[in-house]
Amino acid sequence: MGGNATLTAGGQDRYNTRVKSAEQCWVENWMVTGPLLEEQRKQELRALTPERAMFLAEALFSMPWPEDVLARRRAHSGLLELQDLFRRLRTR
Repeated sequence: MGGNATLTAGGQDRYNTRVKSAEQCWVENWMVTGPLLEEQRKQELRALTPERAMFLAEALFSMPWPEDVLARRRAHSGLLELQDLFRRLRTR
């Protein structure tokens, strides 16, 4: 079947055979899963205490900031190893 087949609402092509692409499966999955996840999110937010919210916020703010990552990269960036590799390739 080519890409020009017209599908009916039931996902059938004009020859009445079931056509189910990966995209159709993904959409059908999210039509079921999406509302379930949204309900779970609402329940978790209703159950969230101020203390727990503060704990989670603090955990997010204590994650490494970009300057921490940059400082570690300045100590060892791999640049010397890359330059050494280019030097060896050039001498071949």
